[in-house]
Amino acid sequence: MRCPKVPRGIAAVGGSLLLAGLVSGESRRVLFLDDALVRSMEGIERRLHSPVPREEVFVFDAPWEGGESAYAAVMPAPEGYRLYYRGGGETTREQTCVAFSSDGIAWERPNLGMHAFEGSTANNIIRMPTERKAYAESHNFFVFQDTAPGVVPEERWKGLGLQYYHNEKGDPQRMLAAFVSPDGLRWTRTAPEPAITQGAGFDSQNVAFRDPATGRFVCYSRTGREGFRFIQRCESENFRTWTVPEPIRFPEPPRTHFYTNAITPVPTLRPDDTPPVYVGMPMRFVPERKKVLGRATDATSDAVLIASADGVNWDFVAHEAWLRPGLDPANWGNAHGNMTPARGILETGPGEWSVYWTENYGSAAPLLRRGTLRPEGFVSLHGGAAGGVAEIGPLDLSGGRVVLNASTSAAGSIRLEVRNAAGDAVAGFTRDDFAPLWGDALAIDVAWTGGAVLPAGLKDAALRIELKDADVYSVRVVRE
Repeated sequence: MRCPKVPRGIAAVGGSLLLAGLVSGESRRVLFLDDALVRSMEGIERRLHSPVPREEVFVFDAPWEGGESAYAAVMPAPEGYRLYYRGGGETTREQTCVAFSSDGIAWERPNLGMHAFEGSTANNIIRMPTERKAYAESHNFFVFQDTAPGVVPEERWKGLGLQYYHNEKGDPQRMLAAFVSPDGLRWTRTAPEPAITQGAGFDSQNVAFRDPATGRFVCYSRTGREGFRFIQRCESENFRTWTVPEPIRFPEPPRTHFYTNAITPVPTLRPDDTPPVYVGMPMRFVPERKKVLGRATDATSDAVLIASADGVNWDFVAHEAWLRPGLDPANWGNAHGNMTPARGILETGPGEWSVYWTENYGSAAPLLRRGTLRPEGFVSLHGGAAGGVAEIGPLDLSGGRVVLNASTSAAGSIRLEVRNAAGDAVAGFTRDDFAPLWGDALAIDVAWTGGAVLPAGLKDAALRIELKDADVYSVRVVRE
C-alpha cells in the first residue's frame, strides 16, 4: 500500500458524521468521532488516539511575553504558517504577537517595527493596548484568514478583539469588536459599535472562521451554563452584524468546564471531500482539585475532544482526556492556561497533522509544544490480536468505490463485506470475495471479485469490517 501525498484543504464528513447521498465527483467519508453509524461491534472498540508529544516549538521568553502568554492560534499563511498569540498577561500588560514558520516546527518572530515596547520597535507585536494595558483587546485577539473567492483584498484577514462598552446603566461591559486587515498585521475596526455583545465576559479565546458548509461567519465564545463554563455560537453574513449567541447543544448538559473551545473544521485528504465535520479541542478546567500528589495548586487542567457535523449539535468524542498534563510537575497547576490547545490543525507532512498546546504556563517562560496525529487519526475502529467484527451503516454505496484509511500489523488483516438493506451479503462482494489486506496507508482502494465499483441499488447498505490487529480511521465512498 502506498501513502499518497496529502493535499491541503479544509473540512469533511456529513449527516450526523454520517454519509449522505453521493453525487458525481464527490467523496463522503465516515470518521468514527461518534458511533452513530456503528450498528454493532464484537471484539472491536472505538479507540481514541491522543497526539504524540514532539518538540518544544516556541518559548514565550521575549521581554514582552512571559508567564501569562497564551491563547495561541496556528493557520496556513502566504509565507507558510502563522502563529498568533497573547504576549504578556493580565497582571502586567498584554499585546498581540505573530510568529512565522515554513514547516510548522521552527517558528521565528519577525521584526515588524510596528509598535514600541520599552522604547524599541524591534519586536513582533501587531496590536498594543490603547485604553487599558491589560484585559482588553489584546487579551485574546483572534485572527483568521478569509480565503473565500471575491473577498476584497483589504479584508482578507479578519479578527475579533475584546473591547469595553458602557451598558444602559453606564457600567463598563466586555464585548467583542470586529477588525479587518489586508495582511494580518495592520488592522482597522469595522465600526465603533461592538459586533458581538452577549457572552460571559469574552475573557477566553473567541474562535471565528468562515463556515465551509454555509459560507457564513461563525464565532464560538464562552458562556455559562448551570454553573459551568460553556460554549456559545453566533453567525454573521458580513462579519459586522451577528446573530444573538446561543449555547451549542449536547445530548446531555456536560458537567465540565470548557475553558476554551479551539473549534475548527477537520482538514480534508481529498479536495472533493464533503460536507465538513468539526472538532473542538477544549481545555478542561477542574477548579475543585486544589492538590496534586499532596502539593497545593490553584486547580488542574487537561484537554478533551468534541465533535459536530453541523457546528450546532456537539458531543464528546470520548469522555477521557485527549491531552494529559504528563510527568512535568509544571503542567499540574496554573490551570487557567496549562494544557490549552492552540486553535488549528496544520498539515506538516504527507502523513502528519500537527496540533499544539501550552505548557509551563505561569512560569518565567511558558512554551508551545507540538503533537502529531495520523491524518484523520482522532479515533479508529480497533481490532486486537484475537480479531473482531463491526458493521457500519446505513451507507449509500450505490455505484461508489470504498477507500480506507487503515493500518495493520505485519501479522494483522482487514476483510470487508457489503450487505444490502435487508442485511444480506451482496453477491460478488461477500467476505469470501475479498482477499485479506494488510499494510498501512491513508487511501487504500479496495476491491472484491465483483470489482471495485459497487452495484446500484445499495442506498441503505452496510459494510461488515473484520479486523485483526488492525485499525480503520476512516471509510470513504467515492464516486468519480
